[in-house]
Amino acid sequence: MDDQKRLTEIIKVKGNEKHLLTDVVIRETTLTLIVNGYKLVSLACLSDDKLIELGFGYLLSAGIISNLKGVKKYIFQPSLPCIRFQLDITDTRLLDVLTESTKVSGCGGGITYRNTKNNHQFNQQDKAKKKFDSFPFDPYLIPDLMLNFQNHSQLFIKTGGVHSAALVDNKKVKIIEFANDIGRHNAVDKVIGSAIRKNYIISECSLLTTGRVSFEIMHKITIMGIPVLISHSAPTSKAISIAYQSKIFLIGFARGNRYNVYTGLDEFPQV
Repeated sequence: MDDQKRLTEIIKVKGNEKHLLTDVVIRETTLTLIVNGYKLVSLACLSDDKLIELGFGYLLSAGIISNLKGVKKYIFQPSLPCIRFQLDITDTRLLDVLTESTKVSGCGGGITYRNTKNNHQFNQQDKAKKKFDSFPFDPYLIPDLMLNFQNHSQLFIKTGGVHSAALVDNKKVKIIEFANDIGRHNAVDKVIGSAIRKNYIISECSLLTTGRVSFEIMHKITIMGIPVLISHSAPTSKAISIAYQSKIFLIGFARGNRYNVYTGLDEFPQV
């Protein structure tokens, strides 16, 4: 059994029948991020080999740093697990980050930072957009893309206990990054962190997710300059509003050969 899963004995009940079985469950851990000697956050997450990517993705998608140059150094302590970051930010900015945040309930415990004056450079670009760009690939490919995405997660198939996220190269219409986690926010941060560390141009990618799209997910996407978000699940009204304001194509309920387009309706191409 790998680090992501554990075996446990259960009683499975169906009608009047009971059976003692061995089941596979997700192994959960807590990753702590320390910034310049201060505890930033503890993230309940999946125990896997992408914890460093989670840490970097969290800093980037929250707008705490704008690029990898903002990280002077880091130390990963897997036994805890913990990542100690030394960031190139002022004490005033760090105090803002530590005190000015909105914590939201839900799977993964998302946190959105209200102080945006030093947010990611893409955030400012998207705010300045007056209209939607052209949809970056043939929408006829969306059903097959989502099917491929869902088949990536053998961990979900075995346990049913994770959310997934993926980044798609818009030119090749191909998945280039994939991650699982117990929280949909963490899965998104993992693919963001991994892509940035590999020097992908993230604004030329689309994001796929299995999770509900709420405002804090859209906040991450806006900061990173991702032009398209496609979800297996539903968006909230606030997520739709943010997507429209930032001129991001938001697609939900992408299941089988059907999906709903919530923003960019006039610019969405004929299928």
